[in-house]
Formats: sequence, C-alpha cells, structure tokens
Amino acid sequence: MLKSRFFRPLLEALEDRVALANMVWIGGGPVNNPNVEEGAPPPPPPPLSDDWSVATNWRNLDNFNDQHVPVQGVDNVFFDAAYSNFNCNYRGGGWLRTKDMTFRNGYTGVLGTTTNVTGLTVQGDLRFNSSGGATIDLGGSVPCLGVDGLFICYAGMSGKVMSSSGSVWLAGGGFNNGSVTFDVNDVHLNHPGINYVLRGTFHLTKSGSYMENRTDSILSLMDSGGVNGTYTPDFYNYGTVQKLGGATSAFSSVAFINAGAWAKVSVLYNGRLEFFHYDQNKWAYHQSTTGTTEVEEGSTLFIDAFNTNWDGLIERGVFNTIDHPSHTVAWVRCPILYFGNEQGSSVSFDIAGSAIGQIENPFGSFVMRSGCQTFVTLGSNQAADLISAYYVVMGGSLVVTLNGWANAGDRYQICRGYGGNASVAGSWSGINYPEGEHWSSWWNFTRNQYWIGWY
Repeated sequence: MLKSRFFRPLLEALEDRVALANMVWIGGGPVNNPNVEEGAPPPPPPPLSDDWSVATNWRNLDNFNDQHVPVQGVDNVFFDAAYSNFNCNYRGGGWLRTKDMTFRNGYTGVLGTTTNVTGLTVQGDLRFNSSGGATIDLGGSVPCLGVDGLFICYAGMSGKVMSSSGSVWLAGGGFNNGSVTFDVNDVHLNHPGINYVLRGTFHLTKSGSYMENRTDSILSLMDSGGVNGTYTPDFYNYGTVQKLGGATSAFSSVAFINAGAWAKVSVLYNGRLEFFHYDQNKWAYHQSTTGTTEVEEGSTLFIDAFNTNWDGLIERGVFNTIDHPSHTVAWVRCPILYFGNEQGSSVSFDIAGSAIGQIENPFGSFVMRSGCQTFVTLGSNQAADLISAYYVVMGGSLVVTLNGWANAGDRYQICRGYGGNASVAGSWSGINYPEGEHWSSWWNFTRNQYWIGWY
C-alpha cells in the first residue's frame, strides 16, 4: 500500500536588505515637486528644518510617498533647486556616508556638518552639476571629504568644498570642466593608475594650503584647465602631470614642485604648459628630487617667476626635449636658472630640424652645474641656439652628436649670452664634429652676443 506523502517546502529567512533609493532634499521650505503624479494629493510641506535626520525633509525621486532619511552608504542623495534651495545640516556623529551625491539644477544651498562629524565619504560619484555654486561645508576640527568614485564638475558649473582645518581625498579620478574651489587645508589626488582630466580650474583659497598628486596618480590638463591659488599654495607632484595639446594650461600663483622618484611632467602633442608665480619667496617650477620633465612633439613649457627669489628649475633629475623642429621649448624669467645638482642629473636636446631658442632666460642667468650631463643631438649643417640667457655658464659635461658630417669652417653655436659673457667650465666631447676645429666661446660682433660652440 502506498502511503501519501506531504512535501513541506523549507522556508528560510533572508537577511535584511535595503533597496537603493534616490533621495532628494526638500527640507527648509515649501515643496515644489514636479514629479508628483497627476491626480495625486500634493505632499504636505515639510517643517522649516535644515536637519538631515528628519525624514520629512527627504523625498524619494521615484516614489513621492516614500520619505525617509537616506540610508548610510546605500542611498543616492540629490540637492536640486527644483525641490529646495535651502541648507541641509548633518548633526550626527562619526562618518556621514552616501552612495552617490549630486548637486544639480542651480542648487545654491550648503551641505554642512558639525564639530562632532568625522567626515563625509561618497562611496560612489560626487557631481557638481549646478550653476548656482553649491557648497559642502565640512566644518569641525578634523573633518575629511573622501570620494571613492568620480569627482565631477560639469562645464559651466561650479562647486566649493570648505573646512576650517580639513582635507579632501579624491580616490576615483574624474573630470572638471567647470570651476571647483577648495577652501581647505589640503587636497589629495589619490587614484593610482586612474586619470583625472582637468579642463576647468581648481582654486585653492586657504592660507597655507597645498595640493598633491600622489604616486601613480595621473592629472591630465586639457584645453584651458589649470590650478591657481590665493595665498601661494604648494602643488606637490609625486605621480604624473601631463599637458595634452590644446590651449594654454597654467599653474598660476602656485609653487609647483616635481618632487618624487617617479614624478613626471610631460608636455605633449603641441601643448603649451605655463607656470606663473610672482611671490617673492616662492618658485614657479621646481624639480627638487629625481623627477623627470619632458617637453615633446613641438610643445612649449613657459615658466615665469620674474621678480622672485627663486633660484632653480631643475636641481636634480632629468630634463628632456624631443623632436622640436623650429620650436621654443622653454621660455623662462627668473634670476638664475639652474640645471643639475648631483651625478645622474641630465639635460638632453634631440633636435629634428632647425631649432632656435630651445631654452630662453633673457633677463637672468643660465647655469649648468658641475654634476649635470648635457646631451645634444643635431642634424647636419644645423645652427642651433639651444640655450639663450643674459649670462651663460656651462659646467658639467656636454656631449654633442651630429647626425651626419659637418663642413670645415661651419660654426655650431650651442649657447648664446644676450649681454653678459658665456663660458665653458666643464668638459665636452663631440661625435662627427669637424676635424681640426675646437670647442670654445667667442664674442659675435655682428649679433652683439657671446656664443658657445665650436668652429
């Protein structure tokens, strides 16, 4: 006899889960919600409160009946002028965490925190898409803004991050086509192997502040993108800063320090990278350790530290110019332009065509220090004023290579002094240079200049 069997499905309790919601701030004033369904009763006005932790200050963009405080690290947060233009303040303790955070549609309010807040972490993307200039005020004594995803400011838009003594850490790359102001102690680009594209501007407005591009991080300047400061902040590059063609990009009133074993500045694809500084005690551009500066493919590096006490461009490391037919590589205004400070430093010029004024410092001196090696590669029958300054002193060692054979009697000027003298203090050697001719410096009466080369 067959016995009937009863099958009872096993029911297991699932863990608690919270679905992601897109929460928009409506607090602090009347509601103007264009997403209310036709025929539905209008939502009640929220209390006149700017408190983040009040549920009626929030509304789900996808479900107007859902009002809850954003769930930490789960919900997206929107600040939108279509809903509210009033300030929002987080008064809780510890970290405030959101998924994504977006300021849009002309929102002009402030997201503020208080002294007991450790910091704000955006685990996704932080977007400034507001022409109204939305502000994040971290407040407090040790607050921090960390963005794990993309940090974005769209074209024509602006945003501001401020703190009495805090930091900003951007870990996920991103782009800025607008204008972002940092009124904080320090800003860190910390996104190894990821590019941050700067077409707009970063403004550093706090006295004593600094910005750093950390090891393996990439900052790409395009179009008119640049960094500027109010109180001569420092910019430390430990990763890669590159200028990719387009219009001028500038580090204006910022002391740029290319300072790290892997630090690199590259100017590529007919780009022009400018450094300006007029502070009496700062430099415009300073390669202070073992970094590398490369100016390639018809590009220009412009360094203006006029009327300053700055005394160096490349103290150590490598400076390369590659493939520059008829192009000025660097225009410099500073009292003294130093190259090289220890063994292993080098400067190289690889000239594809007729090159005039590869480095110019007409109002100051050019000094090649004794620890520096200089390599010059020229085409046959090529006259190149590679280094031009008021005073020129060649120390260290100079190696000149001719791609082809020179004619006897040809003069190859490597350096020229506009009004002072030019001297050879170190050693030199040449490959394929004219037999019987010698390396020297001489006064060119026709041009009223000192020349260094061979004849």
